[in-house]
Amino acid sequence: MANNAHDYYRHPEVIKRMLEYCGVPAWIIERSDIGYPQGYGPLKDSRNLRELGKLMTAMYLVEYGLRVKQGFTCKEPWQLGQILDKKSDVFRSVHDEDNLICLLDVEKVNHNDPGANYKDMVGLFWDLEPFHQALMSVYRDYGFSPLVIATGQGYHYGFRVPKDDANSNAYELLQSLGFVSHEERIKNQYRRHGSRRRRIVTDDEAWANDGWSKLIEFMSIQAMRRARKYGNRLPVVIGDQWAKGGVVISVDLSAFADPMFMRDIRLPFSLHQKHMTSPWKVGHETAAKTPYNIAIPRFTPCNGNEISLDDLFRLRRNNYHDAANYAGSIRTYLPVMSWGVENLVRAYLGSDVHEAHQIFDQGMKMFEFSNYKQMFSKKYNELKHIRLHPDLEAKLNTCTGDQLNPNVIKAVTDKFLSHDVHPADIVAYLAGKLDHLKILGGYKSSPVKRIAGWVRAFFVQYYVGMSNPSFTKLRY
Repeated sequence: MANNAHDYYRHPEVIKRMLEYCGVPAWIIERSDIGYPQGYGPLKDSRNLRELGKLMTAMYLVEYGLRVKQGFTCKEPWQLGQILDKKSDVFRSVHDEDNLICLLDVEKVNHNDPGANYKDMVGLFWDLEPFHQALMSVYRDYGFSPLVIATGQGYHYGFRVPKDDANSNAYELLQSLGFVSHEERIKNQYRRHGSRRRRIVTDDEAWANDGWSKLIEFMSIQAMRRARKYGNRLPVVIGDQWAKGGVVISVDLSAFADPMFMRDIRLPFSLHQKHMTSPWKVGHETAAKTPYNIAIPRFTPCNGNEISLDDLFRLRRNNYHDAANYAGSIRTYLPVMSWGVENLVRAYLGSDVHEAHQIFDQGMKMFEFSNYKQMFSKKYNELKHIRLHPDLEAKLNTCTGDQLNPNVIKAVTDKFLSHDVHPADIVAYLAGKLDHLKILGGYKSSPVKRIAGWVRAFFVQYYVGMSNPSFTKLRY
């Protein structure tokens, strides 16, 4: 019986659901003896668990928690038992051996009190409910049934598209929509091996992932447009932006603002202890008194069932026994949704969002066959006459990385778009600013990709009339 976090993480059904989410075949899991009986031996010594971990299609795992010295630590898939023994949070790579993992992260953000979501779990999810239902209605419109997992402050929505699917060309369609910049290829972000990679990220994976990011923007805007019909009253923003009142629902696109190999996602039934490791942010009392949360699946495609919020509240905190029993009643494979992608692409290609993406990509391609650093510097010098607010200018002139903050990028984008500056030139201006400060090459990930990801998202909102209805539609 799972009466505490230690026993909960040793429960065979909990471990099975984690293995499923990481791509281990069902028939192998069901025929395997997983873990140890409660009270015996560390899981890291379980040979069966190590062998099952080697069958994951996830490229790597990540552990996070109070017992991890450096915060986040990458692990090999066969090291799952080590993570569970330490009662750490468990994540898997977005990069997958056989599939494109299609994810969306939605959270409620309280800028006035970052600890509020942990103190008031009930209020958190009731505030999210209208937008959650609006978003699910958009998914259903195209034939999607994503696996939905409740996290510490919101939901993760996920499914997969196989790379080799004899019955669908969805993966190829996603590639055709994508665009990976010259700057990323120059830095070999996708071609070289690194500590987070079992193998390189191929060009087709990178382009397909970018194609999915465009479809996510398209779906997110549809959900934002219909959210009020479902009773939503909170501002819905792209990224972790501040809005009037300080409390927002954030459609988090940051997973697409970094190279694919840099991103990971929390496993279903993982513990969630982020608040415990951040007392400086959520408050020392909240960090000390709020117990572990559990990442409980809310909607499960295996049975088409969505549990009620009351059941979610009951399962996700201080109820290890019932959470483990719930794990035994469902399956957590990321469902294959290739045909839904085909439906979505057809709708997207006729939309104003696609038109905005084409404008943006055409502008970015202007930097493809030149010395991109020189082009960035040239655009920076051409545009630096546009006067920005002194506080914004101060942030842009520091070497602290504020130039990559979505709120800063949004403010610069707003100002420059009001001067009819092309969005690709805004990317070049911000990259040129980093180069001017001699810090353009000082980041582990791709700073230009991060800047471009946020500028594109904010430009799309302008273009479709969601941020500034008077904005003049641009052509490059």
